[in-house]
Amino acid sequence: IKFSLEYETPFWREHGYSGAAFSQSSICSEMPDPSNEDGTFHDLKGCVNPGSATWTQDERKNALLSQLVKYCCQTACSQLLKLLIVCGV
Repeated sequence: IKFSLEYETPFWREHGYSGAAFSQSSICSEMPDPSNEDGTFHDLKGCVNPGSATWTQDERKNALLSQLVKYCCQTACSQLLKLLIVCGV
């Protein structure tokens, strides 16, 4: 299951973080920062723990944002422009 979080600004960089995260115990198992170099697109993408396959979209969204708040700051919720969760087969 993949996800994409689109933001107005790269708030994680403003707080001194790279945007990359890895976890074996949270919903997000892997999250790189594929934002573009010219500063016009700020996005975090990653893979969701397969154990959340039976969760609703809202449950996944809440768990993802909760994890980002724990890693960085409340801005993870307040600046979110768009969330896309794609379930693979």
